Amino acid sequence: MLPFGAGQFQTCRYWQGALFATFEGLMLQTWYSKKQEADAAVTALNEYQRQYKQAGMTSPHSEEDDAHERTYVDDVTTYAQDTQRKANTALYLFVAIWGGGIADAFLNAPKPEKEKDEEALHWRPVLGPHGGWGVAMSLKR
Repeated sequence: MLPFGAGQFQTCRYWQGALFATFEGLMLQTWYSKKQEADAAVTALNEYQRQYKQAGMTSPHSEEDDAHERTYVDDVTTYAQDTQRKANTALYLFVAIWGGGIADAFLNAPKPEKEKDEEALHWRPVLGPHGGWGVAMSLKR
């Protein structure tokens, strides 16, 4: 149940393993980068709002400044939400591809070979010439 095509590599299906590894890696990279973008947008927005409020304490803001601030906050909030949604989608796709890789590995697992009796000792009962019985051992090839 390992990610990145491990099940395919274990069964010598290298192309399938490479595909699973590539797409899972891309989804994780996309998730990470989009999450970082969303977090940076929220951090920048919080800092902007803090500075805007501090500036308002020393001199009042005009209505035009307030309208600009609201528009900026709305735009950044929308961007952060959209970017977070993209990050979540990439993470869900990673899990789906990982699950597909696990299912593929189980469905295409090599079948266990039947035990071979190449050289095995076999025991069998035998009757003696005078009515007695015993056990004989033979090597079967």
